[in-house]
Amino acid sequence: MFALKNLRIFFPVNSIAPRLISASACKLQNVQSKVVSSKEVEIDVPWGHVAGKWYGSENIRPIVMIHGWQDNAGVFDTLIPLLPSDLSYLAIDLPGHGRSSHLPKGCYYHVVDYVQLVDKIRKHYKWDQISLIAHSMGAIISFIYASVFSANTNLVCALDSLKIQTFNATTTQQTFSWRNLKQSAINEDFTRTPPVYTYDKLVQKIHEGSYKSIDLDKVEYLIERGTKLSENDPNKFYFTRDIRVKFMQKLFCSQSVGLEFVKQVQSPFLFVRGDDRHFAEPEENTNEGVEVFRKHNPQFEMVKVHGTHHLHLNEPELIAGNLSEFLKKYHSQ
Repeated sequence: MFALKNLRIFFPVNSIAPRLISASACKLQNVQSKVVSSKEVEIDVPWGHVAGKWYGSENIRPIVMIHGWQDNAGVFDTLIPLLPSDLSYLAIDLPGHGRSSHLPKGCYYHVVDYVQLVDKIRKHYKWDQISLIAHSMGAIISFIYASVFSANTNLVCALDSLKIQTFNATTTQQTFSWRNLKQSAINEDFTRTPPVYTYDKLVQKIHEGSYKSIDLDKVEYLIERGTKLSENDPNKFYFTRDIRVKFMQKLFCSQSVGLEFVKQVQSPFLFVRGDDRHFAEPEENTNEGVEVFRKHNPQFEMVKVHGTHHLHLNEPELIAGNLSEFLKKYHSQ
């Protein structure tokens, strides 16, 4: 996930692949050659479709991979080639992100709706269970899913977010109010024109907006699915994600409620923990969550890694071995 500071993001449009016609845009053409081959898929949903990239055989149930806030499926491009090649992987773009449809005007983005989306995907493919590798907001979505839909969850690998984030009462109230006001205002005005940037400026925006969590040479993996070339200025790009996701609502609850969710997770659960705290809940809340997990789930594992919030994109080799061992141990075909 990354936050673009002081940036007015775009008016919603249909998310499609960039048209590569400028010299700087040609840099994007090399992105796909750096990863294993994948097939573009679209999953029908009532408001449009959820886009994704399917790696490996379509005859076996894949590991579903869910990105973080304002990222897209491209964030897993460097990790997937390092995971077991005999498994399949389906990296999705959450609604409003990447190449997935935006919600209709008048609707609002909420983490709870993304939890329901996970089950829509499971039902779409008629899987008895679903296996999840997810980062940040995606990891929180997967955690909630594993708690609520325990019987439908095969395993979860949570990258740098453990559980529902809990904060003090003042922060919770202020954040909830601010995000509601912002989404409401945007739904009243869908006419704004998105700002455009040169390729180099785009890279810098994403790098700095992530608090430099995303390395400069890895930004291209997000640009490939998350931007579009301007029709008015063929040398510039704009972000294609829905501006409303910038202000989407989390599931706000107390720490005691969050820990009750932890107790209900019965599936194997791997927590990969980095040391970048920019996007994290208070450290003591995460530590308490780890202790409750260890007490109630014998299949809970944790790995600590020195790296930024996007360590799975920047340095996937640091965690690929741990993920691979976990998948081989618990993933049921």
